[in-house]
Amino acid sequence: MSNSGQLSAAVRKVIGQNQSIGYPPNRFLVMTQDGMAEDLTEQCEKLVRSQQAYAQIWEAIRKFPTLLTLEDEIVRSPDGLGLSAEVVELARERVNEFDKIRNQRASPRSKA
Repeated sequence: MSNSGQLSAAVRKVIGQNQSIGYPPNRFLVMTQDGMAEDLTEQCEKLVRSQQAYAQIWEAIRKFPTLLTLEDEIVRSPDGLGLSAEVVELARERVNEFDKIRNQRASPRSKA
């Protein structure tokens, strides 16, 4: 599968998973045109670089700790879904931050 095919499949996977757990990925869906945008690579790189998108995902993961993100898919892909090295590194940093939130939500709170 080509990088664009892999990226499109990853986008559709994220959208499907988000919807299946009750999170509406409206902005992601519109910007990527459900993984079919002609400029999908550019749109995905723009989303990963966006501080606004980062803040929205951060809040969403607090409510939906199993939320799958584009950043998760980028990091899992051996070639970063064909995105730039800068975006892959930023995705890696964000996944580390998202995992901290996920782990806090999964850990039982200690009783003092």
